[in-house]
Amino acid sequence: MKDYEKMKDQLLVEKFLNEKDHKAYQVLYYRYYNAIKNLVGRITKNDIYKDDLTQEVFIKVFKNLATYNPHYNFLNWIYKIATITTIDFIRKKNKINIESIEKLNQEGEIFTSTVPY
Repeated sequence: MKDYEKMKDQLLVEKFLNEKDHKAYQVLYYRYYNAIKNLVGRITKNDIYKDDLTQEVFIKVFKNLATYNPHYNFLNWIYKIATITTIDFIRKKNKINIESIEKLNQEGEIFTSTVPY
């Protein structure tokens, strides 16, 4: 495993894709797990979602690794996936909250008022 840890990201990606070497993916996972978890935490501003969203990001990385272009920085590619995944999560979460409020409002359980300009 120590030899793997010295390998560049592009080589690890190639080993995983061409040789189905899961140790190579594992090294990438552990290499970037904390960075992605911290990024997700900064975006969500909520520690509750960090672990689940980080796992979701790495599932997407795993499924889409064949689309990675080795001419670009691997960390930037993962950051892009993490950012999009997290923003999508926030949008869904906010949509659910807005729909819940609208439903409660329609049922007369929430009072609304207008604010004069």
